[in-house]
Amino acid sequence: ASSKFWAFAGTFFSQGNVRSSSANQPKTAKELKESIKTLEKQALESKIYINNVVFINKLISNESDSVKFAAIESLERVFKSLFASDSKGKRSNSTGNLQKLYDWLDEQLLSFLKNILRLIKNSDEEETLVFCLKHYFSALKIKTDFNFHIEKYHLLLKTILFRPFDGLDNPLLDDLANNYFVHKDLLIFGLEYFTVLLGKVQNITKKTEEIQQKQGTMIKNVFNLFQIMNVEAVSQTLDFPEDTLTEPFFNHSYEEPESTKKRKEPMAIINKLTEGSEEKRYQKAYVDLWLTFLRVPLAPKMYKVVLLMIPDLLLPLLPKAGILFEYFMHAISAGGVTAILALNGIFMLMTKHQLEYPDFYQRLYNLIGEVVYKNKLRGKLYHYLSIFLSSSYLPSYLVAAFVKRLARLSLTLPSLGILPALGLIFNLLEKHPVCRELIHRTKKLTSNDVLMLTEKSDVLKGSDPYLFEEEDPSKSNAQASSLWELEALRQHYDPDISNFIKVFDTTLSRQQFDLDELTSLNFQQQIDKRLNSKFKVAHLAFQPPTKLFQPKDKFDEWDFTA
Repeated sequence: ASSKFWAFAGTFFSQGNVRSSSANQPKTAKELKESIKTLEKQALESKIYINNVVFINKLISNESDSVKFAAIESLERVFKSLFASDSKGKRSNSTGNLQKLYDWLDEQLLSFLKNILRLIKNSDEEETLVFCLKHYFSALKIKTDFNFHIEKYHLLLKTILFRPFDGLDNPLLDDLANNYFVHKDLLIFGLEYFTVLLGKVQNITKKTEEIQQKQGTMIKNVFNLFQIMNVEAVSQTLDFPEDTLTEPFFNHSYEEPESTKKRKEPMAIINKLTEGSEEKRYQKAYVDLWLTFLRVPLAPKMYKVVLLMIPDLLLPLLPKAGILFEYFMHAISAGGVTAILALNGIFMLMTKHQLEYPDFYQRLYNLIGEVVYKNKLRGKLYHYLSIFLSSSYLPSYLVAAFVKRLARLSLTLPSLGILPALGLIFNLLEKHPVCRELIHRTKKLTSNDVLMLTEKSDVLKGSDPYLFEEEDPSKSNAQASSLWELEALRQHYDPDISNFIKVFDTTLSRQQFDLDELTSLNFQQQIDKRLNSKFKVAHLAFQPPTKLFQPKDKFDEWDFTA
């Protein structure tokens, strides 16, 4: 029956007998949707109305969303019916008018896909974007040609990657990662093609303003994709996430006829997935995209987030993680929070990949001021600092230098910055008992030692051997000092600070403080706490005045009658 149909359709096509009942198209959305139903019904029932696909395709450009959606759904059903009538292998042997009909249908399908891509490129409505993405993927499977799938899939990825969004949320990337990257082939081919696009744009020597804008959009979208993709499992276990991925989306068993292979564009030719190769190919594609992404210029905020992501999402997958050492060193040269985040990456290389970096703690020591003063990433930075100093193999002079520097910086911090600093000091003294001599010495202090008064003098004088400006912690003389700063903070105006100091009066045998809890406090919480506190009635030394001027005011020489 199908062979008779195609012979009949080819004859009609050669004679120009295709018809359409689309004349006098109605204008309202309701009438247009009814017209679409009629055109679809005619095209499916009688092949002399096959040209109706052209008119339905044009309605995708209608201003009404309901008309667009109806046209896309209708045309997809028509194409599925027409291409399903073709038996496997029949097309490769077709000639003459029948081949012209095949070519014409291919052109209409391509036009259909281009119209959907145009909506994806220009629409700002999330509903429209998600709808178009769904039907674009559905339309790709109308044909069984694997190279056709890849070529049009790449075209979609390119459209999405260069699609700017004003806000932080990108509904296209969200939908792509969560609903389509669950297929093995879509995920792997997508990562591979993103790498190709990033490399091409990066290698352009003369970059116009338009190219720079496209590059910025592409970098932002790849960055958002890294944040959206659920890759924590593979990063932790180095296993392919079989539990979260489904079967391939495309038909990888399709064999392309020899006569059509010569016509394929180079970008469309790609190796199919083979059984057992998915894991290695996925990891390679994911790592290659990361390494290519790290070569592009990043905005400061994005740079910091990337440094946060690398230790968990990239380092475990690298066979030679040491290749990132230069990247981290370049980030350290930027200073500030960026340098501390880079030090975390180097610390991972030192502890898990046997990298040697003798200057690590000296670098950290000179950046510690950034930890206590920065608010947005303060919790993360304190967490890193606690990890860096947790080893019991660290020399006591080094830990004492960090403790002393934290205490000295606490004198100039706002109250919210002091609490986590004090909490870290307490934790370090608990982990490293040798450093407790900073608050309690068993030997007798002599003259001119820390906070000792000068002999035979009424003036309060003292000397602190700790050298705050010294960049080398081994030369700071921290062990010869004491934490007199704690005694100063005992007189702090904030009762939370003065009360916290009391924990140092104990034997330091309690559980360590949760730094995340201390760094999560903000000024609004502090204000609410003060306003909701119940205070006792205080007795004031105050006498209400009975006259405007009292005798003690001494206004005798003033004349108030003039």
